[in-house]
Amino acid sequence: MDFRILGPLEVHDEGNVVPVGGAKPRALLAALLLRANEGVSSERLIDELWGEEPPDTAPNALQVYVSQLRKALGADVVKRRGAGYALEIDRADLDLARFEDLVAEARTLPPAAASDRLRAALSLWRGEPEADAHRLEELRVAALEDRIDADLELGRHAEVIPELQALVEAEPLRERPRAQLMLALYREGRQAEALAEYARARETLVDELGVEPGPELQRLQRAILAQDPTLVGPARAAAVPESRLPAPPTPLVGRERELAEAAQMFRSGVRLVTLTGPGGIGKTRLALELARQLEPELPDGAVLVRLATVLDPALVPDAFAQAVGVPDADADALRDHLRTRSLLVLLDNFEQLLPAAPFLSELLEAASRLRLLVTSRAVLRIAGEQEYPVPPLDEAEELFAARARAVQPAFVPDPAVTEICARLDRLPLAIELAAARVKLLPPRAILERLGHSLDLLTGGRTDVPAHQQTLRAAIEWSYRLLDEDEQSLFARLSVFAGGATLDAIEEICGGDLDTLGSLVDNSLLRSSGDRFTMLELLREFAAEQLGGDDDLRRTHADFYVALAEEAAAATDEAAKPQWFDRLEQEHGNLRAAFAFAVEQRDAATAVRLAAGLTRFWQIHGHLVEARTSYETALALDGDVPLLARQKATNGLGIMLAEQGDFDGAEPLFTRAVELARELNDETRIAIGYSNLGNLFLFRRDYEGARKLFAQALDGYVAAGHARGHAITTENLGIVAFCEGHLDEAEELLTRAFTLAEDIGDQREQAAATRSLARIALERGLIDEADAILGRGIPPARAVGDRHGLADAVEVAAGVAAARGDGGRAAQLYGAAESLREAIGATRQPDLADWHERVRADAERLLEPAAFAAALEAGRGLDLDGALAVANAANAITNANPTD
Repeated sequence: MDFRILGPLEVHDEGNVVPVGGAKPRALLAALLLRANEGVSSERLIDELWGEEPPDTAPNALQVYVSQLRKALGADVVKRRGAGYALEIDRADLDLARFEDLVAEARTLPPAAASDRLRAALSLWRGEPEADAHRLEELRVAALEDRIDADLELGRHAEVIPELQALVEAEPLRERPRAQLMLALYREGRQAEALAEYARARETLVDELGVEPGPELQRLQRAILAQDPTLVGPARAAAVPESRLPAPPTPLVGRERELAEAAQMFRSGVRLVTLTGPGGIGKTRLALELARQLEPELPDGAVLVRLATVLDPALVPDAFAQAVGVPDADADALRDHLRTRSLLVLLDNFEQLLPAAPFLSELLEAASRLRLLVTSRAVLRIAGEQEYPVPPLDEAEELFAARARAVQPAFVPDPAVTEICARLDRLPLAIELAAARVKLLPPRAILERLGHSLDLLTGGRTDVPAHQQTLRAAIEWSYRLLDEDEQSLFARLSVFAGGATLDAIEEICGGDLDTLGSLVDNSLLRSSGDRFTMLELLREFAAEQLGGDDDLRRTHADFYVALAEEAAAATDEAAKPQWFDRLEQEHGNLRAAFAFAVEQRDAATAVRLAAGLTRFWQIHGHLVEARTSYETALALDGDVPLLARQKATNGLGIMLAEQGDFDGAEPLFTRAVELARELNDETRIAIGYSNLGNLFLFRRDYEGARKLFAQALDGYVAAGHARGHAITTENLGIVAFCEGHLDEAEELLTRAFTLAEDIGDQREQAAATRSLARIALERGLIDEADAILGRGIPPARAVGDRHGLADAVEVAAGVAAARGDGGRAAQLYGAAESLREAIGATRQPDLADWHERVRADAERLLEPAAFAAALEAGRGLDLDGALAVANAANAITNANPTD
């Protein structure tokens, strides 16, 4: 994430703006950012948020705001530290830290480099800060004064005078800018004005503060009166060579981090840096700005070698020689020319000239002070090369607004701009092309037309190479540079939605590692761990090249059906987090496989896939998607394996029941039992009985529920199905609890927990503990209930059981209510409601009376308005926030190790 506090508070995550709530959460984040990676006590945070007279609810409200920040930023960012909290981030992720580092570095450099570094630091400021504005403004002004000192040493007297006059007017009591202005005026031959400036300074200081100017200002006045020769500075701009780099027509938006990181590579001794990335990522613009920043540090400056129109690698030496001022020179003359020069050469668009890379190696060997900055969609693969992959633009929204105002000066951004930037992978060229359309269309209309992005993104600048004028041309340029095998694999990879693992690529697309690696090297594919992904705009182009290859899509669908069925088999005996995580990672591919099966009217594939995803969909809370998918698959005509149809029928019933549609679920469970009998499958029959038993339980027909659960238990035991044995034992325990038989319920639920523990089923362990915690509360054993619930949260979180976790939060509300903490109980109750709504689930009615008692207890403890406010505050919490609220009452302390 990128945190920005030097101006209006902003947080960006991979280019997306992260909302951080209202005034108080923003103030909290600002307070933590100002002391990043340091613990800040809750007491101090309360003082900063509310001042000297905070309300009684401040500690509770602070935890709510911490929870909101965790929801927005992640629990691993906002952490508990002693009696307070800390924001744990890398220094490079905070603009204030980058500013401070640049200023500190500047103080160790000669004037030209120092001025450049300080300008880069000051460019990070975007306006008036929201927090501790006085301290931050002091840092800004001090850096500005440092930069002016550097400029004065470079002989830029005339240039800084207007700036200093404005600074003195804004800060009339600061003596340093007064001294700088006096010195600049004197060096420009304006001695009388310099002395008059001293007189004005003295008058202001005496009138406002009742003090004389300080010793330094007095010494400077005396030196000016004596025309001290030590005051004479360097000749105006004589030492500042004229840049040989072109001046860009528009300022660079963002990229501060990339500029700092790439510049550090050179400053650490690297002599060849290659900026890589797909077409439209902004390599050329970044490289040009980087060269301009480094230019003052090199006695011989920097030059640009344009290679976009050079197609023959043999012509690279001539283009290089002409750029550095050695026209028509042979290789020896060029080496001799470079040998004594400290020079940076920027070679732009090298990707079509890779066979000429050895020439660059020869130059680096011959000229020890030569530095090369290369932009290329592919790495050069030569000794000494340091690759810097250029990422998508974090500041994409800022770029869109800037370019939109160029064609529509009154343009005001709206939320659609963020969606546009995300849809366009935050590629600068794509953003600029889309922004140009605001002259004809509002952002929302542009977004609606992005279904065919490459067709919309045309009409770029005419003063750039043709392959940079439209995004399609930029991508096609890269595609044309691939050989036939690479083009084929690139097109086939478009079959994947959301990336793929190596084994999936090899089985579905073929190709070899070398070809795959070449696509990575050419910036058309990205690798992270064992997964390969493609920018969506590249995937769109690749799909066009592939065309309608149904055979490939069928192979893809078959692979992911097999994966779903393997996962279902692996999790049949116990919930295994690693499998659910794998399916979540492959969710895009699973959806694509299902969509293809439906498109082809392939009932067998669609039903098998849905049947294999039942536990994943249920546990990870994809209830709406699951219901729609089951209904679509089961409506298709065609031969379907009986087992798959039985599982899908049962799965649809589960999703309806999770959403509270019990009348719709019952015939499905009944039909699932009939199909299981056709299969003569004891386990599937038992599952059907168990699910029907749940419906009887929900209707409070405890005798009917008990009979069905007993039948299910017999079937599970006969089939040796341990997970079913544990679940049904738990269900019988819940029946006993609902009937008020607490001893029987405790015995059954403890046995269920032990059975689940024996097979390592974390989801069932967590479910049993929640019911055991309710029993403890019924007996008035509040601390015991708290401890039991605390043991049950981690396993539920491990498997991602979102509905179970919502239930746990509601049990925590019961703990809080039992302790007399109505505000905390109401918040947790509201959080549980919100967590269920987020996945489209409803509270199961078997324990509705118990939960309503929890709500009633909280209401009795609070005034109506306070209860409503706490309930609403809870609805704004995520799971981590709910656990943080509970933690203050020692509820589920061990469940939230990051707190």
